Amino acid sequence: MRLKYAKHINFGLFIIVALAIPVALVMFTKAGMHIFTRDVFALTKSPPILGFLSNVGAFVWCASLSSIVLTIFTVRYNTSGTVMWFLYSSAIITGWLLFDDFFMLHDFWIKRIGMRSFHAYIGLGVALIIYITIFFRIIIKTNYLLFLLAFGFLSVSVAIDMGESLGFWQDNDWRWYYLFEDGSKWIGICFWAAYFFSTSRRVLIANFAEQLKRDDDPLGKASHSAQLR
Repeated sequence: MRLKYAKHINFGLFIIVALAIPVALVMFTKAGMHIFTRDVFALTKSPPILGFLSNVGAFVWCASLSSIVLTIFTVRYNTSGTVMWFLYSSAIITGWLLFDDFFMLHDFWIKRIGMRSFHAYIGLGVALIIYITIFFRIIIKTNYLLFLLAFGFLSVSVAIDMGESLGFWQDNDWRWYYLFEDGSKWIGICFWAAYFFSTSRRVLIANFAEQLKRDDDPLGKASHSAQLR
């Protein structure tokens, strides 16, 4: 019963916080409320097709994060600690990539505090190396080819962007510059989503199989932690 009410409370808090943020921004910036609540296309009087690939990419990031979060809430009481830490870490990294892409963290906000995109990429690269090192044994049990493809295409996009940031070239030097940068990012996002869809499915199936095993084991001899198969 307590868990049931906790879910309702968390849901209500999410709604309240989402509404409180634009209110706080209005009070802080003295701007009109419509600046923070209306659709960006309506505010700028731009055609909705503007930024199509970037916006669809944000949807795919959201889908990736949703699959991980749903898996966490489904298996958190019946899955080993290592797998759960893998899911939590995956959710944090995917959430960061989502917010970084959609809210232009490294393109705009990082520069506002006197840093360069290069620093944000270095930090993300270090985080990913640590993530892969810690959870390598789990990753190799999954469809890791999808992860490698995602990492590869996203790295190509980052390399192109870093080259511009470091002054090796300008975005107008190539006719198809944005196709290579944003196109490789789009492909990387799709493979990232495919990897975590596949991995979430594996975890859920393993958890479901473990549940069935326990239900069929009246003496309680079955293992109490689902693993990746």
